[in-house]
Amino acid sequence: MRDTVITHSRLAWRHERAQAAVASHHGLQALPIEGLAARLAGGFLQPIDPDPLKAAITKALSADLGDLNQIKELPGFPRAAAATLSKAWAAGLNLANLAATADPEAASRLAAVARLEEEVLRRLPPSMRRPADLVSAALPRRVYARTLFGRIAVHGRTEMSPVWRPLLAALAAEIDVQWIAGPRSIACLLY
Repeated sequence: MRDTVITHSRLAWRHERAQAAVASHHGLQALPIEGLAARLAGGFLQPIDPDPLKAAITKALSADLGDLNQIKELPGFPRAAAATLSKAWAAGLNLANLAATADPEAASRLAAVARLEEEVLRRLPPSMRRPADLVSAALPRRVYARTLFGRIAVHGRTEMSPVWRPLLAALAAEIDVQWIAGPRSIACLLY
């Protein structure tokens, strides 16, 4: 029987693999939630890696970024922009829709971030997808989850970013999903 463990960090991933090796637990795979979604989405899709993201942001600085033009040349901008985009993606935000529906003062700032996102996505490798895109591609393929993952256990995570919650809820309807939250007794999956 195949087992899959969703880990929260690279260190936790290494720990799970070492424990499985010591226990001779063959068939165990340890993945971050992004890797699980990409694997279920199929093909050669993968989550956006931080290094190519920062490189794409650096290349996107040549484009007109609206309100961000004033600060895009400052030191640390690529790192701050990468953090902003990553957090927006983890929250499942659609920046273009937010910019279109926001009040006028916030709309120009949101439009600048949406423009940055558009430029960055054009410069990323075609196989890299935002979390919401991975979830959208993975949900129709959830019938393959039992074959790909077997039983799923979420280890050491006390909550899950909003973008991943629909995927976990759909997987729980198809296969056995256990949540071992760690120090908190109840995991946060509500949305």
